[in-house]
Amino acid sequence: MGVNTLIFLSGDVRVQDVADVMGVLLGLPASQETFHWGTPTDVKGVKVQGIKEIPECCHIILEGKMISGEENERFLFHMECSNPKHKLISPRSSPLAIALGLRMCEFFGGEIHYQDCEDDKPNRVFKKPRKNNRPEDGRVWQWFEYEKFRLKPLAKKDIINAKRFACYT
Repeated sequence: MGVNTLIFLSGDVRVQDVADVMGVLLGLPASQETFHWGTPTDVKGVKVQGIKEIPECCHIILEGKMISGEENERFLFHMECSNPKHKLISPRSSPLAIALGLRMCEFFGGEIHYQDCEDDKPNRVFKKPRKNNRPEDGRVWQWFEYEKFRLKPLAKKDIINAKRFACYT
């Protein structure tokens, strides 16, 4: 068993929105196409896959050329965790995972523990930047989709700065 980074996101997130934000932050191409009902954000190479044996979890699968240099990344997303106010992603404690977690928590609100073997206190806590992370329609939904679309991918300096907090480099 290794050391993981614990990324606790606000409990009102939808897994597809989390997957889209991860894809954009890792450099996958995002686009928006206007339909009669709004302008959703589409991130190429992002998939969400259920896990039959663990119904409270799913995989977020990212495929394509990413800033990490990888062409495939897979993250375990916990839809139910011990604190119902959160959803959890727990990748290996690497500079990329920490940089990604910081930006995810900044976007959705939440907290990050750089290494799960440390004490129970989070290393960083982020206030939820909006009242609702799962808008259904109207201007609030359109703005949320636009916020996802206009995110910038992680920069190399973000990953380099996170290196000092990681267990694995």
